[in-house]
Amino acid sequence: MGFGLIFIGYSVMFVMPISIFPSFIGLFMIMRGVRRLLPYSNKFAHAYNAFFILSIYSAMVTFLAIGEWLNIPFLTIDTVSLVKIGEWVGMAIAHFFLFAGLTQLSRDVGVKRIAEKLSRNLFFTISYISVQVILDLIRPPIPMPLQSLNILTWSIIVIMNSVQIFSCYMRICYEGDEYTDDPKPKQVRRHEDD
Repeated sequence: MGFGLIFIGYSVMFVMPISIFPSFIGLFMIMRGVRRLLPYSNKFAHAYNAFFILSIYSAMVTFLAIGEWLNIPFLTIDTVSLVKIGEWVGMAIAHFFLFAGLTQLSRDVGVKRIAEKLSRNLFFTISYISVQVILDLIRPPIPMPLQSLNILTWSIIVIMNSVQIFSCYMRICYEGDEYTDDPKPKQVRRHEDD
């Protein structure tokens, strides 16, 4: 169904960002998983497009980071900041459509508890990203303890999101559904069997 690819891609992209390459690999895995979920909600089509645009911004951030490392003179702090803001906004939009699609699918198959948790996590994610955009716009000096708190907060949000995506994988599709083309989730097929 795509949940496994989304979970692994999300984990690679956000939980294990060792270098630039896992970020791209994670984005493409998420996009592939989202494509498999297209029959269930048009929100997944929007999520796919948002993750595609996010991959472009990630490539730009990577290019700017390499340019900064090489001390290329045409890069200014404003350029880097604007591209990072674009990446944050793309991330917010991608999360919104991905979680909206997962929430709709969870409700459709009768797993309302996961839908509620996905909505809660979406609120936390969008709130965090909004704060990051504001901080990137005003660029205040942030003391080291607050930077550590910022990283810890994002880590907690990412882990909460990963847990909910994994819950979708465990509660909505049968074992082995990741490897079949049967587009019916577990609860839908269980209902048809009765």
